[in-house]
Amino acid sequence: MIRRLLSIGSIIVVFPLLEGTVISLPFSFISLIFLATTRKQVSVFFLAIVNGLILDLITLRPLGITGIFYIVFLFLLFLYERKYETSTLPFILSAVFVGVLIYSVIFSIAHITLQLILSIIIVTLVYSLSAKIFRSSSVRRDTLFT
Repeated sequence: MIRRLLSIGSIIVVFPLLEGTVISLPFSFISLIFLATTRKQVSVFFLAIVNGLILDLITLRPLGITGIFYIVFLFLLFLYERKYETSTLPFILSAVFVGVLIYSVIFSIAHITLQLILSIIIVTLVYSLSAKIFRSSSVRRDTLFT
């Protein structure tokens, strides 16, 4: 429970702070896409609204612009959930690529190519890390109860 609250807290508070002040990579958007494709929970929309509002406050954009973009993009991802296997790495990479490209163009963020490359590298690392963690935890759990 505490670990889950810490991860949600980092998505809501830390990622927008990093994105708005230090690094121009869309960490919060990438994490929302990753959560939407792997967890497939509707609570991601609430995170998107809160995350977008915090990011709008930090970057001095009109309130709600980023949140609306997040919600529309996540809604489109949830629509594709019925047709495609959304929790696979190729789908997540393509969603991040298209999402970061559109995000960078709409909000006129510089160095689009560098952001796309770094975003894809980050998502690949997080996906492979989470796959190893969940695979090893399921193996341990199975061997514990046998």
